[in-house]
Amino acid sequence: MSSEAADYRVALLAAFADLLMPLVRICLEAGVSSEDVEKTVQQAFVRSAYGHLEANEETATQVIGQIAAITGVSSADIPALLKASTNVDDAGNQPALMSILSAWEKRAEYQGAYGVPLDLPIRSSEGVSFTKLVEDHGLGISCDDALAKLESRKRIQKIEEDTVRHVWNFVVHEASAVDFARHIRRAFVRLGNTISHNFNAGENDRKRLEQVQYSDVGLTRGQYEEFEQRFREKIEELFKWSDSWTGSVGRENEIRKARGENLLEAEIWPGIGVYQFNDSPEEAPGNPYNKSSKAKK
Repeated sequence: MSSEAADYRVALLAAFADLLMPLVRICLEAGVSSEDVEKTVQQAFVRSAYGHLEANEETATQVIGQIAAITGVSSADIPALLKASTNVDDAGNQPALMSILSAWEKRAEYQGAYGVPLDLPIRSSEGVSFTKLVEDHGLGISCDDALAKLESRKRIQKIEEDTVRHVWNFVVHEASAVDFARHIRRAFVRLGNTISHNFNAGENDRKRLEQVQYSDVGLTRGQYEEFEQRFREKIEELFKWSDSWTGSVGRENEIRKARGENLLEAEIWPGIGVYQFNDSPEEAPGNPYNKSSKAKK
């Protein structure tokens, strides 16, 4: 391996680690273990290699060896990883388990003294029980399935034959754990796809807009609040224009299709995303005291 290739590999792994940090913090709060994440990462590698090789269901078994060589994943594990769902609603039932544990921690009927989650009978004809908790907040997962998965992941503990205890405390900061998981997935997938598209675009390919602006100087709290207000107003104008323009033009296409007319070009469904970030003094490229940064505006 050349020195340049080795440096590129190190830089990619460093970028991957930095990208994972905010997700790992969310995973820790949600009770997602490193083992769960490792399986998901393996699945992403396998599915990406599968797509890169342009395989399909008929040729999948023929490319397992190639996928194993590219990814480093055992060929014995690849078929199961290819079949596993990537849907955020049912991937390992994680959102359902998060919803159950969150309700157990937050809802008054499941809390004892000082807000500590109550020990629950697994089944009871009166009052609260683990079965009722799952029925009300389990997003469709069965009681037996939830019990087995939470116990195997050491999120709950049987303290008697018919009683379980919540042993993993975390807080889901969103009103809906499932909506939160969907938001994370969409945000990272869209940003990642844009970066990948621009990185692989040829000289004659049109790149997608991907632009970062940062301040050359620090702001006081009052100045920052004014910046935030003006920034939001400008972005709101942009969103209103985008929604109005694409809606108007897109409706014309729908009318044409309703008349039986064929569109001469394939449809593209555009969107824009805006995020705000605040650099720490040590990270800010515009900070003159940050000698390690060579980034320029």
